[in-house]
Amino acid sequence: MPKAGFKVITIPEKYHNLLVKIKKETNEPLWRITAKAVAFYLRNQKEIDRYFYYATKLMNSWAMVKCSLYYYDRGFIPFNVVKEEFEKFVKTVRQIQERTHVKCTQLNTLVKEVIKMFDDENAWRKRGKMIARINDEVRNVVRALLLFEVEK
Repeated sequence: MPKAGFKVITIPEKYHNLLVKIKKETNEPLWRITAKAVAFYLRNQKEIDRYFYYATKLMNSWAMVKCSLYYYDRGFIPFNVVKEEFEKFVKTVRQIQERTHVKCTQLNTLVKEVIKMFDDENAWRKRGKMIARINDEVRNVVRALLLFEVEK
């Protein structure tokens, strides 16, 4: 039976164990740790939604670059369409860096390497490893956005 003014909630054991671990580290009661977590969530809800928005925007932008490459390789669109989509992707990366302060340094470095390739269409056709590296880095930035990891 809970104390007067308190209610009992059921949570999965893994979260209870996490709360107990935090309790041992901070020497605070479980209810206070839970209250702080809920307050943090409510206070940052708008910010969290914004980070989810940018994660989606980055993935969609990169997907458009890859789609344009697919259609370029098959002769359906000219190379300048690929460049246009890539410029939009670069703009999205810049917006994420400026507006969320999520670290995009490695992605920016890869983007600069790709821009150098634009001058030579034959070099652009040999881009497989570069695309794979950008895929990995896009995934890292999306992870940072979804986990709310900002540069300090």
